[in-house]
Amino acid sequence: MQIVLIDAEKIFNLNLPSAISGKYWIEDLQTKGEAKKVLAIEADAQKKTWVIKKNGNIQGFKAEERLVDCIWLEAGSIYSVYLGTTDVHEAYLMVEEENDSFLHFMKYRVKENAMITIGRAANQHVQLNNAMVSGEHLKLSHQNGAWAILDAPGKNGTYVNSRKIDGAVAIRPGDVINVLFYKIVIGYDFIAINNPNHTVKIAKDLLTAIEIPKKESKTSIILEEKGYFY
Repeated sequence: MQIVLIDAEKIFNLNLPSAISGKYWIEDLQTKGEAKKVLAIEADAQKKTWVIKKNGNIQGFKAEERLVDCIWLEAGSIYSVYLGTTDVHEAYLMVEEENDSFLHFMKYRVKENAMITIGRAANQHVQLNNAMVSGEHLKLSHQNGAWAILDAPGKNGTYVNSRKIDGAVAIRPGDVINVLFYKIVIGYDFIAINNPNHTVKIAKDLLTAIEIPKKESKTSIILEEKGYFY
């Protein structure tokens, strides 16, 4: 099961195992390298699903327009989570059933001096067919070897390396752009993108698929592969 927690300034991803057992934390890595526990997800053996309960950092949840003290996770659902101790604020938890499309990435060569539009609308260079994505969600600029990203005003925001951006920001190879469950990794002259539930469509005028060498047995590449982006 794939989990995304969208907070005011950060986005968090968690991949839960298929076997419903144990307890897992969404953690926020602090500037000093320490991990702050944000939210715990644990197995409910009786209901055979995952559950999140109210605790010191979670003040409650909204489910079906009601405030509740715990939620049992269902794929395809979105929950409001009230986080914080003194400064309580609303965050959003999105849940999807896991499959390989979330974890495998395809590479696309980007033309020099290109402005790539990314969003839900059919006229985007990279179409993310999800109702939670804005029609034009963001733009990627690749000019003279340098990268920049421009977040368009809209819903659910754009995050770079898990932090929310506002307006235009310079980025570099190795940076990861997050939009909900979508991840776009920046290379020197290419991008690599996953395709959650096969909802991504790529226009071919600015982006060209990079063929995998014949010795590779798979048609896609896993993000964590060493040396992939450099």
